[in-house]
Amino acid sequence: MLTSLPSDIVFYIYRQLQLSLRPEDEQNKPKHAELIALSSTCSYLRTIVLPILFKETYNWSVGMCPTDAERDKHYRAIGQRGEMQLPSELWPPTVWPYIQKLHVQNYLRGELRADFMAVQPVLPHLVNLNHLRLLLFYPPPEALLLSASTLSQLKTLELVCCRLDGPSLLHAFSRLSHLSSLTFTVYDQRPSNINVVEEHKNVADILRSLGPILSHLTIAGDLIDFETLATINWPQLHTLRLVNHVPEGKTIPLPIVVSRMPLLRTLGYDFCAGEEPRDPTLYCHDGQGNLPFPRLSSVLPGLTSLSISNVQTEDKIVEQLPGSLQVLRVVARRDPFYFCDPWDDFRYNYSSLNERNTFRWIDAAAKLTCLMELALTLENAPSPSVLAAIASACPRLRILELEQASFETNSEESPYTTESLIEPLIQLHDLRDLRITMEIGVHNPASKYHPLYESSRHGASTRLAPSVYRSQSYCDNAAPFAMQNPQHDIKNVLHRLLTAESPNVQKDTLNKYFTEDVAFRSPFFHIAPRHLSREDVLGVYQYEM
Repeated sequence: MLTSLPSDIVFYIYRQLQLSLRPEDEQNKPKHAELIALSSTCSYLRTIVLPILFKETYNWSVGMCPTDAERDKHYRAIGQRGEMQLPSELWPPTVWPYIQKLHVQNYLRGELRADFMAVQPVLPHLVNLNHLRLLLFYPPPEALLLSASTLSQLKTLELVCCRLDGPSLLHAFSRLSHLSSLTFTVYDQRPSNINVVEEHKNVADILRSLGPILSHLTIAGDLIDFETLATINWPQLHTLRLVNHVPEGKTIPLPIVVSRMPLLRTLGYDFCAGEEPRDPTLYCHDGQGNLPFPRLSSVLPGLTSLSISNVQTEDKIVEQLPGSLQVLRVVARRDPFYFCDPWDDFRYNYSSLNERNTFRWIDAAAKLTCLMELALTLENAPSPSVLAAIASACPRLRILELEQASFETNSEESPYTTESLIEPLIQLHDLRDLRITMEIGVHNPASKYHPLYESSRHGASTRLAPSVYRSQSYCDNAAPFAMQNPQHDIKNVLHRLLTAESPNVQKDTLNKYFTEDVAFRSPFFHIAPRHLSREDVLGVYQYEM
């Protein structure tokens, strides 16, 4: 294995192996298996890799999931079928200081259950944990929340696929006085035995307690009603996202809902169209009689980002856009198709923009002098006239996203050539990100691989600025680098560094940095940290530091 390497060689190796760590680009993130292989070559590299490996970690060990044969053996032993309890897999104390985000989940692969409560006594020792994500299919245990409340640096709490009926958790949540970001979301298909009235009351109590301190809130409309949001004071709230489904009950106009949020800068009404029949929802309208409702532009004059889903034709929000908007997203969202043919299924109030409404929104966007990002979900494939109107109305756009509604069920190919779509966009000199989702059409020139896709990509690449990122329809799953033999690869790097040196200097350098200690083996060469058993992690990271 390698002995300790000088820092200049270490960072040269990083550059040579193209370790891209940009969190926003999943395709370019280094694979954990490769980082582990890198860490197994040198103790100095291990100190660099550890924070990357364990910055975000999990309470479960997918690698410990039994095979079908092991599961059958277990069932024969107990004489019945049922849940298998996974062993409690935690992390050695040496990695605790590096954990900043923790995922806690209680179900794995259907019938497998993880012992998530084993995390509870460890939580107070995760001194740098600032983000806790709980994926639980029943109310979170109060003891787990109380344990998390001891972490003064914990800023973000997520409850995903949660249900919050049952005994009140207000006491535990009220102790999370250091939180700045809170997320409550639900599973798309909720159990039928949920006590909705009790759940809404519990959530309302929690939000009244935490409302004065939160700066970011993401919450499912299934868990709350508009009136509760409108009556709570939110003096520090910067971001509000409403997700899942439109709240039941009375619909309060959007400007009234956000009237107690003076610092709000990012607003998302990102509701999904669902399977349950319901009337269309209007977020903004003129009011009745002599009592008109306030306009969004007057309530939130400093709003910089607005996302709204399934907006109806008669909605007045298009006339109330604040002039400070930098991001405008008018999209169509819906629940996923789980157990049915998407061609036969239906989502109530799934609403995209027809041609008339598309130009109406483009005209409204033209008045937003600061607009840099625009996203529209169109009823039909984007046309050259739509793209030309966007380019003329929004010359400073940096991000443009156009999606054809029901794309996966639409077998009609676009009647437009790639050339005719790209031509209007050339005048968008600041454009850096272009995403267009539609059926390409057979009239585009063919190429050897994926003919339609390749020809469209080539057309965009040759006509638009080199700095424009074009989203890809086909994912490239190739790793940024793959160290099949890390010691050999690093030796090659050193050889390249020493090409100008004499053979004796090269030999002396390699002997200095390499030993023939073949006994050292990484116990987890091609598996990621979430796959590891505690013994595997201890084998390297407890005694090698």
